[in-house]
Amino acid sequence: MFFRKIFKKTQGEKKTLINVHSKWTITYSGEPLLLEAKPNLSEIFSKDVPDIPEKVTDKNRKYYEQMSPDSRRTILAAAYLNHPDPAIRLEAVEFAKKHYALVTQQHLVDLLADSSKEVREVAAKAIWEKNAVEFAIRALGDEHDAPSHMSRSEALSAVQILKDAYPKRSEDFKKWYEKNWHR
Repeated sequence: MFFRKIFKKTQGEKKTLINVHSKWTITYSGEPLLLEAKPNLSEIFSKDVPDIPEKVTDKNRKYYEQMSPDSRRTILAAAYLNHPDPAIRLEAVEFAKKHYALVTQQHLVDLLADSSKEVREVAAKAIWEKNAVEFAIRALGDEHDAPSHMSRSEALSAVQILKDAYPKRSEDFKKWYEKNWHR
């Protein structure tokens, strides 16, 4: 069913949806994301045609009907990286790596300032695995090129977390940092 109900019945349980704000606009309407409070991400991402993270309206229906399932998964991955539960954000990093695009890159960079140390570390490793370290440094250090939403001190901490994620690549990191850090 294309319409997303506020409460879905699955094996007698109600799935509660919550509004989650994103620093990056990833929905058609720009409204807060509409996510499951206690999602089963494996189930969500395995659907042939995944749900979308906002209320479907007459205005956005055509947009989402034309969107490929993979594009929907990418939006969902970015959406769940904003979930209030750190365990969900941690799990969402794995799906973000599978459904990777610019939108997930931006959200992974933001996770370098997450309240959970484990989420910060896993996000840093994902950035390395996706060969997005240069992008991350530019986002953290240059307000004109895909800027992060972090303060200078948060960005400096994020750079250190990124550097520490792969000490064996410290020379590469140093080269990218010198080329791309502009704060």
